[in-house]
Amino acid sequence: MPYTDARPYINPVGMSCICSGTIDVATQQAGSSWLISGLPMGMRLKVSIWQYLEGEASTSIGEEWILIVRGDAQSVICNPLFTNDVLSVVGAPVTAVSATPGRFWQGDSARTRLTVRNNNDDNSLTTGAADGRKFRIFLPANAGASSALHYSVKIEVV
Repeated sequence: MPYTDARPYINPVGMSCICSGTIDVATQQAGSSWLISGLPMGMRLKVSIWQYLEGEASTSIGEEWILIVRGDAQSVICNPLFTNDVLSVVGAPVTAVSATPGRFWQGDSARTRLTVRNNNDDNSLTTGAADGRKFRIFLPANAGASSALHYSVKIEVV
């Protein structure tokens, strides 16, 4: 049945699933991605990724993203909720500070661990018959990987 409204038929706010595991060195060196597809148009998801390398349990890395699912031929919008970007002021006293939410992330990245991507590796927005209603948990190739990567991914309807 085609959509007759801009909202999803089913929108179970609060429903979530959690996946945890370990990614071996060979998979990290080759890179990989896991596709989540067939999402209802209009749905919003929060994706949380927590991970650490074997022997580095005290230095875990976390990311949270809000994903906005658009139409069949439109890329999912991926917005980071928090980032570790830091802006600095040089040569002048700071007179005011304001907080802003994480910006829409797009572009290349030097990441070597799990992150979120739409149908494009740089999270750019495109339109095409096979572009929409899906996203990936993406692991870039890391030739220097030498220990197992432990992770936990939570996908929640918001």
